[in-house]
Amino acid sequence: MYLNNNKNFKLLIIGLFDSVFLNDYISQLSKENIQIDLLTTFVPKKVNYNVRKIYSFQTPMGLKYLLFPIKFIKIVTTIIKIKKQYNIIHIHFFWYGLIMYLVFLNNSKSKILVSCFGSDVYQEPKNRYKKLLMKKSLNFIDFVSVIHNDLKNKFVKEFGNLKPIRFARFGLPIDFSVIDNINNIDVINFKKKNTISRGKIVIVCGFSANPLREHIYILNEIKKLPNRILSNIVILIPMTYGNKKYIKKVQNHANALFYNSVEFHILSKYMDENEVACLRKSTDIIINIPKTDSFSAAMQESIYCKAIVINGAWLPYSLLDEKKIFYLKLDNTLMGSLSKLLIYIEKNYIELKKKNDTKYLRIKEFKSYIPAEKSVQSFPDFKISILFMLKFEKST
Repeated sequence: MYLNNNKNFKLLIIGLFDSVFLNDYISQLSKENIQIDLLTTFVPKKVNYNVRKIYSFQTPMGLKYLLFPIKFIKIVTTIIKIKKQYNIIHIHFFWYGLIMYLVFLNNSKSKILVSCFGSDVYQEPKNRYKKLLMKKSLNFIDFVSVIHNDLKNKFVKEFGNLKPIRFARFGLPIDFSVIDNINNIDVINFKKKNTISRGKIVIVCGFSANPLREHIYILNEIKKLPNRILSNIVILIPMTYGNKKYIKKVQNHANALFYNSVEFHILSKYMDENEVACLRKSTDIIINIPKTDSFSAAMQESIYCKAIVINGAWLPYSLLDEKKIFYLKLDNTLMGSLSKLLIYIEKNYIELKKKNDTKYLRIKEFKSYIPAEKSVQSFPDFKISILFMLKFEKST
């Protein structure tokens, strides 16, 4: 443990808990004997979080807008009732609606940390009214955490340097030992369970049911590939979390393009960490070209499993370049750009697969938990930011 006598410290986490990073984060913090509560409008049914209490305000699908006033009143009433219990309140995702809750957290005597996920900073400020509300939110916040320098610079550009900004990596939701323990039999069984053909090149498209992942563009580009490639690939589209209507849209589009001609599978059911590890070990090529992203866990884990990775050149992945980790960059999402790159991969497949044979282990450096005493400026994870704040709390 990094700190002793934490049992009297209480942490409230506020956010949408379909985040793949949250379970590992809570698991690590639990080792410090910190009392953790969650406040959320969504908790996945099959995930058991190691927490003391969950305040859940989920509404039925289709009624969320109708019932919003009632839900908002319930959330605010709960916040007012419980806010003075906590040493730290950690809010996941920085968005314009946050100010509605922060005003009621005011005078709570808790230290408030807001962690930026990437798209919240890259996308939201395009609307000046949302940007104004986000800027006003900073009046109620003690610390902001970002995962890398690019995101910090963007944050400062959009909102100014009004609050202390700490570096805090997400870490990865899967421990690398889980991936290391997956053998060929596990991968074969995973493919059998999901009716995925063996002996074909597995191309994974994105990692969630979100239009920002560019699934439609990716599928359209794959359709342009020569028959010699199409007959030898399997397309996997992981959508274990995200928008259900969008899943149906992608399903219909894939059916229209590939029905009875190209094998594809949409993976929408919840997967535990062993199943996710099997998916990563099954991946030969992953296409990761969202409009915005902070530092995709799926992408990092795929590199660790020696897959060929295609990232959007516009994504803030300078850390990969600094570590000299190999990946391919897609310069744009113009018609023909991705299909051209996939043809290049097919022609140079064996050579490209070897590019990270020795460098893949460098990904582990992004997962490691750095002791707090080594300073939060050395890119620690969320846990270290919390521990840093615990030290700050003890000294004030």
